[in-house]
Amino acid sequence: MLFLKGHGYLQTVYALAFSPDGKDLASCGLDGNVRLWDLGTGKQKEELKANYDAHSVCYSPDRRSFAWPDYYGVQVRDLGSGDTKSYPLTTPDSRIQTATFSGDSRTLFCKRRSWNARSASLCLFDSASGKWEDLPQGEQCTDAVAVSRDGRTLATGHQVARAGTTARSSRRHDHVVRLWDVKGRTVSATLAGHGSQITTVAFSPDGRHLAVTSGTALWVWDLTARQAVSQVRIDKLHFKSVAFSPDGRWLAAARNDKTVRFFDTRTWGEGPGFDWKIGPAVVVAFAQDGMRAAAGSSKGKIVVWDVDV
Repeated sequence: MLFLKGHGYLQTVYALAFSPDGKDLASCGLDGNVRLWDLGTGKQKEELKANYDAHSVCYSPDRRSFAWPDYYGVQVRDLGSGDTKSYPLTTPDSRIQTATFSGDSRTLFCKRRSWNARSASLCLFDSASGKWEDLPQGEQCTDAVAVSRDGRTLATGHQVARAGTTARSSRRHDHVVRLWDVKGRTVSATLAGHGSQITTVAFSPDGRHLAVTSGTALWVWDLTARQAVSQVRIDKLHFKSVAFSPDGRWLAAARNDKTVRFFDTRTWGEGPGFDWKIGPAVVVAFAQDGMRAAAGSSKGKIVVWDVDV
């Protein structure tokens, strides 16, 4: 087991990603930096500039690239040569908060937020054309963005203003997940009923299910039937992040009650739970071989452990 400290006390760890070979762990946090950790030594090997709103780090499915948001757009590193290229936004009044690779590793689907923090929208960067493109939607999106393993479906979280409500109304938004046909850039379905802001979405490895964290509730949707097959609700505190194990056997959920909980995907019943004493858990991730998992907290701490469930 490894305990990693580097983002600073109370500097929330927003995102974690294991390198394809499992030797490194990438993290980003509220301190505005991306950090690369050597899991053999437990030491930080590199610090990369991002921005204080950067909420993602990601490796491409073809295992050739690593990407993260910076102040001006996204940075993409070639894992073979080590060269890093910057792809700035063409709209200077906004910044990228999250970036997720497409299934073919050629496109980055991103959440973009305006500098005045009044709007957040979806866009993409196409490496083939070298151009940024807006996705057609007119509603606020959240950090919840994920692509299915086959690359055909994009899932995004949104809050939609309710007609006839006032700015002071506590229930002035609906919280939905949009499913997109990646090739056609069109919405194919909407998953509704979530009572709170959607913080993360995660596809199961086979693409049959989508896990959604929404405040005190963890939802699992059957994407064929478009029906919820599981809803886990807790009395207080929140589910913050979810991740499926690479073999699809387990769903791990980070909660800000300081625990990481595992759910059996055969029954969706709750399995083991862990409190690693790192503070309120914010994010959880699996290594690509499924042998290790990691969790980050709002205290700036990270734990990496061998999966034995």
